Amino acid sequence: MQEFKTALKLSLPVLGAYWFLGITYGLLASSMGYPVWVTLSMALLVYSGSAEFIALTMLCVAFNPLAAIGMALMVGARHLFYGISMLDRYQGAGLWRKPLLIFWLTDETFAINYANGGNYSQQLWVSMLDYQYWITGGVMGYLIGSSMGEELMQWF
Repeated sequence: MQEFKTALKLSLPVLGAYWFLGITYGLLASSMGYPVWVTLSMALLVYSGSAEFIALTMLCVAFNPLAAIGMALMVGARHLFYGISMLDRYQGAGLWRKPLLIFWLTDETFAINYANGGNYSQQLWVSMLDYQYWITGGVMGYLIGSSMGEELMQWF
């Protein structure tokens, strides 16, 4: 329980940022006419804010798989360096923690977990909380956007 409390305290600044960006992402998805399941699926499976914003536009045009893969690799390439620097810290995380810690590694999560160390449980809580902040922000934005009506959504 102490690890959760510490992780919550450490991740609160990320909550503000992820909710702001997530709400913006959800508003954009709603204004572009996507169903909520697309917004939620990308938040759950892609979990790369920059790539998700770009993907919303790429899905509106003729699909070019090579361009989509290239874009995702270029935008996400920085995570490779974050991952390399965390190899030592995640060494003994175990088979079930390590994949989650790797998948949930974002710029903000890296900064918190690298700077504060902590045990694997605390790092997992920080990572999971950041992931939840992004998902809930995206869904909130979508719901806000879909309830605003077309005349207000044209501003987005």
